[in-house]
Amino acid sequence: MTNQSLKILSLLFGGLLLFWLLSQRHTRDPQAPRLWREAQSAVRLEIIRSNDTASLELRPGGWELTRPFEATADVVVFNRLLKQLARIRLSKALSQDESRHYLFGVNTSTGIRVRGWIREKSQPVLDVWIGAPGASVNTFFIRSEGEQTVYEARGMGRYLIDVPSSSWAESIIVELDTTRVLWFDAGRGRMERSDGDFSTTSVQTLMRTWSRFSADAVEARPTGPWKAWKSVLIGQYGPDGKEAPDPLRIEIGPLKNGEHTIRSSETPLLQYRIGAWRLDTLRTFFN
Repeated sequence: MTNQSLKILSLLFGGLLLFWLLSQRHTRDPQAPRLWREAQSAVRLEIIRSNDTASLELRPGGWELTRPFEATADVVVFNRLLKQLARIRLSKALSQDESRHYLFGVNTSTGIRVRGWIREKSQPVLDVWIGAPGASVNTFFIRSEGEQTVYEARGMGRYLIDVPSSSWAESIIVELDTTRVLWFDAGRGRMERSDGDFSTTSVQTLMRTWSRFSADAVEARPTGPWKAWKSVLIGQYGPDGKEAPDPLRIEIGPLKNGEHTIRSSETPLLQYRIGAWRLDTLRTFFN
């Protein structure tokens, strides 16, 4: 066997050994303590990033984002987070030296502070600092507030929680049941369901777009003057089978920095931002 062959075999063996060691390191230990077993019973969660805090509360109507602005929470995304938090298990202690916190990213200047409450508890039952990612994508370093011991949290990636606070808001701008639409007006005159134009290709495209249209970003609606580039009014059947007294109003702002701002009469305290390209299929209808 040549020296080159021996080198190749050595590299292959070394790679396999490293892979095995890493797989053993991150094999889930069923005896390892959980971080927050009752996470899915939470009634309040606070996520504090540098200069950006998100607060969410469970109210009679469901989860609500209460800070930095009030909005319905994205239930699918938020429930996934709670489920993952409940699955996290902790490693053995890695360090108890406060001077090394910066190495793990769990110091107060770089860490993400997460506090969680459950019903009938006035104080948070979870209060931790989430640090840098660990050795694999679904691990990160962590310590409890007021304690020095650092652990590796296994079972969730930091990326799931290291997002802008507005990301926890529901991003659906419009969600129409098109069978309940009676008429709409997009600046070319009112079109009734009984009109022939209601079945044209451009109108069908418009209806498909508005059946479920989500934003790229959600934010609090600022006060002050507002001038829409285009407006759409949509009349619908109400719960009683008659025409609802107030039509849905969608206003699209002018193009700015590659984006449009959108406002809906259903969410008077919010506005939405979308990339300009997402209206490409509708431009011929609006123009």
